[in-house]
Amino acid sequence: MNEADVMLVYIPNGVIKSVRYNFEIKVQKVIHVLLSALGIDRISFGYFALRLIRSPVTQMCSNNNDCHWLHSDLKMRHIYKKFFSKSSSSIPLRFELRLRFISKDLEEMYQTETGAFMFLHDQILADYVTQVSWKIPTETAIELAALQIRRKLGNQNACNIEKYLNLDELEAEGTLARLLPETLLINMKSKMLRKTLTAAVKRHALLTPTECIFHFLEIVKRITQFDIEIFKASLGIVWKNPVDVMVGMAVGISCAADGRGRGPVLLAKLQYIINLTLLKLDENSQKTVINLKITGSSQQLSIILPTWSIAESLAHLINGYHMVLSQRGSIWIPSELLDELKKQEVKVTFVNDELTFTPSKNTNLLVDRSRVTLEELLGDGQFGNVYRGTFMKENGQIDAVAVKVCKMDCEIVERQNFLEEAFIMHRFHHEHIIALVGICIEKPIWIVMELAPLGELRQYLLHNTATVDLSIQLLFSQQLSSALVYLHSCKYVHRDIAARNVLLSSPRCVKLSDFGLSRCVEENNVYTASRGKLPIKWMAPESINYRCFSKATDVWMFGLDLRFRSLIS
Repeated sequence: MNEADVMLVYIPNGVIKSVRYNFEIKVQKVIHVLLSALGIDRISFGYFALRLIRSPVTQMCSNNNDCHWLHSDLKMRHIYKKFFSKSSSSIPLRFELRLRFISKDLEEMYQTETGAFMFLHDQILADYVTQVSWKIPTETAIELAALQIRRKLGNQNACNIEKYLNLDELEAEGTLARLLPETLLINMKSKMLRKTLTAAVKRHALLTPTECIFHFLEIVKRITQFDIEIFKASLGIVWKNPVDVMVGMAVGISCAADGRGRGPVLLAKLQYIINLTLLKLDENSQKTVINLKITGSSQQLSIILPTWSIAESLAHLINGYHMVLSQRGSIWIPSELLDELKKQEVKVTFVNDELTFTPSKNTNLLVDRSRVTLEELLGDGQFGNVYRGTFMKENGQIDAVAVKVCKMDCEIVERQNFLEEAFIMHRFHHEHIIALVGICIEKPIWIVMELAPLGELRQYLLHNTATVDLSIQLLFSQQLSSALVYLHSCKYVHRDIAARNVLLSSPRCVKLSDFGLSRCVEENNVYTASRGKLPIKWMAPESINYRCFSKATDVWMFGLDLRFRSLIS
């Protein structure tokens, strides 16, 4: 694996896709490129994941050390460093695209997300053939093979099935060898096998190809429970009495029954988990504990896994299901990203289950709360209120500031999103962008910013139409366009450019504000949002239809803002 090259990604139907990459490309980007090439709708992208495995695969590998699920925020350099730079194994690693987060209602999935459904079918078929078919009864293996053969015959009339069924052709092209276990092909006489298989196909003659797929999935699900992954783990903070922990959309996080006739015991619903961390049980052990913070519970759920690698697989699974079900961002930061953050200007740690952000010594991001005074409520937002206030500098000078105060009842993830705006603002230094003064990290978290005394441009225009002539409008437009050019040069898109997010420092100076939706864009200058609230009234068509944001969509919003201001004036 080189710094810039082409990677091969294996698809369940046997196709191998090539993707050009460099070390700064994220896993999420690779997944999106692959799915777009396969014609799968963007609405289904959240179901998919990329994994590294030792090939060839001979068993289910989600919960062993030969399978590594890759967090979508990891970059290729993280993967190279972790898996390829020191690899000494003679068995090569290969990338595979998988649909890991499986919908509870497959019929609805077929109706609304057909591309993803067919990918799932191909994946289950491939797993069945390589990992399951050889250890099931002969009758079941023939039944499943017959369903696949009937599906291949398409919408033929039931009377014509035997006419179009050509087992010699199927054998020559390798279909029989793929669908039937080798032991069955060896042990059963060819004539008897053909007779039995023909009879099985004729039994399903009245089924449509789609019905064949659902019958196939129903039988395989009874054998493998493909919509649930099972991990041998221990509950609590001490390794004892390992149990089967099951994870899936239908069961949440559950513990297997104890053999007394009861069903699985629900431990947590996936959408209610708000934080996930991994920690080695002790320095001399491979055992790793996953701590889960759950909404409405004062106690965390702790699950101990045999190794760090298996714990990462479970963390990836829980995190992915949570994002699909809650339509929110990641609740887990992999160790590679945590290590990187520690080396940057912001250190991220978890203390007593609370997410804490501590600036490093070479930044002035931290502000002493005693130097900030709140004076007047200006408005409220999604995560907190905005106040007018003052800030006393080290030299005793007092400056007017605006202070965003995070609501006390916000969850950890919401506080992380609240602070993310401050970290984004800290990167920008432009005369027409609101400047960050600092943050107070104690509860409640405060973000201290430059104050724009004249408030929102929208309100200012409504009350001062007589004094804002064309020359001032053009001046405001020039100032905002310069701020936007600067923002894009920093590889960021704003995603919410509107008159309400433009503030006036003086009657002839405007500044861009509110970076809560701003995101860093990839090398193709496009950011794709998979979830979250968006300002749909101002969005470009591609943002509304596909949740794609770029420099061009920012310019679209800027154009609407200009039109809005011209109508007011």
